Amino acid sequence: MGNEIILSTDITISKAIELNNIEEISSITLGSQRSYITYSTNSVSMFINIQEMASYVESAKNNFSYNLKKENLYVTAIVNLIKKTEFLQLLIQLSEKSITEAEYDKEIEENPSKYIIETDYLNSLDDLSIIGEIVRKIGLSMQTDEVAEMFSIELSSLNNGLTALSF
Repeated sequence: MGNEIILSTDITISKAIELNNIEEISSITLGSQRSYITYSTNSVSMFINIQEMASYVESAKNNFSYNLKKENLYVTAIVNLIKKTEFLQLLIQLSEKSITEAEYDKEIEENPSKYIIETDYLNSLDDLSIIGEIVRKIGLSMQTDEVAEMFSIELSSLNNGLTALSF
């Protein structure tokens, strides 16, 4: 399937011919590290620096991870705002005497996921940076406890993260 030409103890050129739709793949190894890959099809030849490709892949992976974290934080904020709205509507019904205090308590007890915002510790300072970016985009002045509630973060954990970032 392929052949290998050893030019010296430090340089190796490997070839594989007719691999799927690619007519020729060659790699050049300098010392113990493969540096370049070349391949050609009917009309295109490519010369790829492996270090640059690895850097590109790592960058793409980091961007994907960042965007996934950002999406999860947006979803958390929206879900928590819906829970807060549902809770306030229930509270209004109680204050207007549309429901009794027993019905109010029963509704919250039977449907806690509809009304109660669970909090957890801040996962990373990267998350805090993303949260800061989202809050800036919202454009409103928010208290730390409001941010903690919006993103389901323990207030003490959020404060610790803010303290760590200020150093």
